[in-house]
Amino acid sequence: MLKKPFAYGISLWLALGLAACSDDAPRPGGTPPPNPNDGQLYLTIIGDRDISLQESESWRLAVKYHDAQGHAVAGQVAFALTGTTAGAQLDAINVSTDALGIAHVTVTAGTQAMFGVTASAPKANGVDWRLQVQKNNQIPPLRYAGTYHLESTLDVGGGFPGGLGMTFRTIDDLTDDPYDPATWLIDYALAQLNSPTITSIVNAFRPGLDSDLYNQITTAAPDLVANLRRIGQDVTAVARHFGTGSDLVVEAHTNPIDGTVTVVEKHTLKSVIFTLEGTRHELSFVSLRMPEPLAMNIPGDVQMQTTLLIGRHQFQVSYGRLILIALDQLIIPLLDPAASSMSQFLTDQINCVQVGASIANAVGVGTPAMWASACQNAITAVSNAIESEILRIDTTGAQLDWQGTATLVDHDSDRVVEALDPGRWTGTFLIAGQTSTLGLSASNAFHGTRTSP
Repeated sequence: MLKKPFAYGISLWLALGLAACSDDAPRPGGTPPPNPNDGQLYLTIIGDRDISLQESESWRLAVKYHDAQGHAVAGQVAFALTGTTAGAQLDAINVSTDALGIAHVTVTAGTQAMFGVTASAPKANGVDWRLQVQKNNQIPPLRYAGTYHLESTLDVGGGFPGGLGMTFRTIDDLTDDPYDPATWLIDYALAQLNSPTITSIVNAFRPGLDSDLYNQITTAAPDLVANLRRIGQDVTAVARHFGTGSDLVVEAHTNPIDGTVTVVEKHTLKSVIFTLEGTRHELSFVSLRMPEPLAMNIPGDVQMQTTLLIGRHQFQVSYGRLILIALDQLIIPLLDPAASSMSQFLTDQINCVQVGASIANAVGVGTPAMWASACQNAITAVSNAIESEILRIDTTGAQLDWQGTATLVDHDSDRVVEALDPGRWTGTFLIAGQTSTLGLSASNAFHGTRTSP
């Protein structure tokens, strides 16, 4: 963050030994020139390179240690003061990077001066900040109170113990036998008829009956098995990875007696975001006729005028219902635009009239109409079983329990925060009696944009 712009004299840069015109000098923002050598690492300044401080004021500097692809590198970053520091100090010399490859150091200004801070790390070109310390003048406080719209991404499946994730057995049952979906169709049809005599007669013709029916179904719908497997994969994917749109209200309350500031926040989930095959789908709770989850009186804090802390809070989420909505409104229409449920999809893919005639002719028991009706009832039964399995998530409750941190961004140096970026969530997500840990990673992140003063 560029706190406020300032001009430097030529003599300062000569004193600091900064070869600003050299081809090897760091680029603006701290990104070094490309290096073709294998193994080259990089340091990139987070925020602005030019910083203006008041006397005795502290400021937190951050730099990312990464490879050519931007992946975080674990290691030590060395910081040093250069030039005429006039009493300026660093709170550390060697700093270990965090999980995101970021190292922080706090510089505290002395008296009026212009100097530099450098950062260096093994196999990386160094970067530097240019700091100007001005005499203490009254400057406006940083204005961070307001409403921010957050877009978050979460990986809830990867945090289960052992990487268990979410699977749905009934959907898998549709394709886990050699002659599926014919085998499960016959099984479900017999279950609907509930006749031991008919079951015994039909079973005498199996597995030949299963094989013949499989060939008939897949000839009419050659992509059915692949599409059923794709549905299972997509349902599991949306259960493991999703996003949210939310509004965060940040309030700053000043104590009139001692001037201390208390930060209180309100957080409202506005939408759920699913990404399927590279396409982003955002569904608002209002459009789904679901209440917007709300958390009030969240304790917050602002540290060093650079970091917003979002205190721990909880949301009760009807997650099973959201997954079922994703199945009906997003996943199935990708395969069959005319269908909006598993029952409609299977009915469109399987001709129960033909199935009924084939079974009646093969076993010599029952009429084609009876078997056609049993086929349709089987489709309805398996569709209801899939919906029940998904909705069962909500019987034990789904709870999002999280807290966050975000960098305050003042793009135009007018002392008003315009964005919260980057932001990170940590916490837990309780689904179907299992707890997933939301670790500190780019998979559990958010960015926020101010929407009101």
